[in-house]
Amino acid sequence: MQESEGGCSSCMVQRERERERESTVEVRDGRGEKENSVALREVPSYETLMAEMESLKIHLSQTDSPTVLCHNDLLTKNIIYNSFEGTVKFIDYEYADYNYQAFDIGNHFNEFAG
Repeated sequence: MQESEGGCSSCMVQRERERERESTVEVRDGRGEKENSVALREVPSYETLMAEMESLKIHLSQTDSPTVLCHNDLLTKNIIYNSFEGTVKFIDYEYADYNYQAFDIGNHFNEFAG
Protein backbone atom coordinates (compact mmCIF):
# COMPACT_ATOMS: atom_id res chain seq x y z
CA MET A 1 0.00 0.00 0.00
CA GLN A 2 1.36 3.38 -0.94
CA GLU A 3 1.81 5.77 1.98
CA SER A 4 1.07 9.44 1.53
CA GLU A 5 1.57 12.46 3.72
CA GLY A 6 -1.57 11.79 5.79
CA GLY A 7 -1.41 7.95 5.81
CA CYS A 8 -2.47 5.26 3.37
CA SER A 9 -4.64 6.29 0.44
CA SER A 10 -7.50 3.93 1.39
CA CYS A 11 -7.47 5.41 4.91
CA MET A 12 -7.79 8.89 3.38
CA VAL A 13 -10.70 7.70 1.26
CA GLN A 14 -12.44 6.22 4.31
CA ARG A 15 -11.97 9.43 6.36
CA GLU A 16 -13.29 11.55 3.48
CA ARG A 17 -16.36 9.34 3.08
CA GLU A 18 -17.08 9.64 6.80
CA ARG A 19 -16.81 13.45 6.61
CA GLU A 20 -19.12 13.50 3.58
CA ARG A 21 -21.74 11.39 5.36
CA GLU A 22 -21.65 13.71 8.38
CA SER A 23 -22.02 16.89 6.33
CA THR A 24 -25.37 18.25 5.29
CA VAL A 25 -25.95 20.23 2.13
CA GLU A 26 -28.70 22.83 2.29
CA VAL A 27 -30.67 23.24 -0.92
CA ARG A 28 -33.81 25.23 -1.65
CA ASP A 29 -36.59 23.49 -3.52
CA GLY A 30 -38.81 25.10 -6.18
CA ARG A 31 -40.91 26.78 -3.48
CA GLY A 32 -37.87 28.26 -1.74
CA GLU A 33 -38.07 25.88 1.22
CA LYS A 34 -34.97 24.26 2.68
CA GLU A 35 -34.27 20.60 2.03
CA ASN A 36 -31.24 18.37 2.53
CA SER A 37 -29.90 16.93 -0.69
CA VAL A 38 -28.56 13.40 -0.21
CA ALA A 39 -27.29 13.33 -3.80
CA LEU A 40 -25.15 16.42 -3.30
CA ARG A 41 -23.94 15.25 0.11
CA GLU A 42 -22.78 11.89 -1.29
CA VAL A 43 -20.72 13.27 -4.19
CA PRO A 44 -17.09 12.49 -3.30
CA SER A 45 -14.56 15.29 -3.39
CA TYR A 46 -11.84 15.52 -6.04
CA GLU A 47 -9.23 14.45 -3.46
CA THR A 48 -11.28 11.38 -2.53
CA LEU A 49 -11.67 10.36 -6.17
CA MET A 50 -7.94 10.83 -6.84
CA ALA A 51 -6.97 8.79 -3.76
CA GLU A 52 -9.36 6.02 -4.78
CA MET A 53 -8.02 6.03 -8.34
CA GLU A 54 -4.43 5.74 -7.10
CA SER A 55 -5.41 2.89 -4.80
CA LEU A 56 -7.10 1.08 -7.71
CA LYS A 57 -4.04 1.59 -9.93
CA ILE A 58 -1.78 0.08 -7.27
CA HIS A 59 -3.98 -2.96 -6.66
CA LEU A 60 -4.95 -3.65 -10.27
CA SER A 61 -1.41 -3.30 -11.57
CA GLN A 62 -0.46 -6.31 -9.43
CA THR A 63 -2.90 -8.64 -11.21
CA ASP A 64 -1.91 -10.70 -14.22
CA SER A 65 -5.22 -10.09 -15.98
CA PRO A 66 -4.62 -8.87 -19.53
CA THR A 67 -6.69 -6.06 -21.01
CA VAL A 68 -8.96 -7.39 -23.76
CA LEU A 69 -12.06 -6.29 -25.69
CA CYS A 70 -15.08 -6.76 -23.40
CA HIS A 71 -18.83 -6.39 -23.79
CA ASN A 72 -19.07 -4.46 -20.45
CA ASP A 73 -22.87 -4.88 -20.19
CA LEU A 74 -23.65 -8.60 -19.95
CA LEU A 75 -27.01 -8.31 -18.28
CA THR A 76 -29.34 -11.28 -18.61
CA LYS A 77 -31.35 -9.43 -21.27
CA ASN A 78 -28.22 -8.98 -23.40
CA ILE A 79 -27.56 -12.74 -23.63
CA ILE A 80 -29.69 -14.66 -26.13
CA TYR A 81 -29.78 -18.46 -25.82
CA ASN A 82 -31.25 -20.45 -28.71
CA SER A 83 -32.06 -23.93 -27.41
CA PHE A 84 -32.97 -25.25 -30.88
CA GLU A 85 -29.58 -24.31 -32.37
CA GLY A 86 -27.65 -24.70 -29.14
CA THR A 87 -26.12 -21.23 -29.56
CA VAL A 88 -25.53 -18.24 -27.32
CA LYS A 89 -25.41 -14.72 -28.76
CA PHE A 90 -24.60 -11.41 -27.14
CA ILE A 91 -26.42 -8.22 -28.13
CA ASP A 92 -26.29 -4.52 -27.23
CA TYR A 93 -22.62 -3.62 -27.72
CA GLU A 94 -22.73 0.14 -27.08
CA TYR A 95 -20.59 -0.23 -23.92
CA ALA A 96 -18.00 -2.50 -25.55
CA ASP A 97 -14.45 -1.37 -24.81
CA TYR A 98 -11.19 -2.66 -23.40
CA ASN A 99 -11.26 -3.97 -19.84
CA TYR A 100 -9.70 -6.65 -17.66
CA GLN A 101 -10.17 -10.17 -19.01
CA ALA A 102 -12.50 -11.45 -16.28
CA PHE A 103 -14.61 -8.26 -16.00
CA ASP A 104 -17.56 -9.54 -18.05
CA ILE A 105 -17.80 -12.76 -16.05
CA GLY A 106 -17.58 -11.01 -12.68
CA ASN A 107 -19.96 -8.22 -13.69
CA HIS A 108 -22.50 -10.70 -15.08
CA PHE A 109 -22.73 -12.51 -11.74
CA ASN A 110 -22.74 -9.24 -9.84
CA GLU A 111 -25.69 -7.98 -11.91
CA PHE A 112 -27.44 -11.36 -11.73
CA ALA A 113 -27.17 -11.50 -7.93
CA GLY A 114 -27.95 -7.82 -7.30
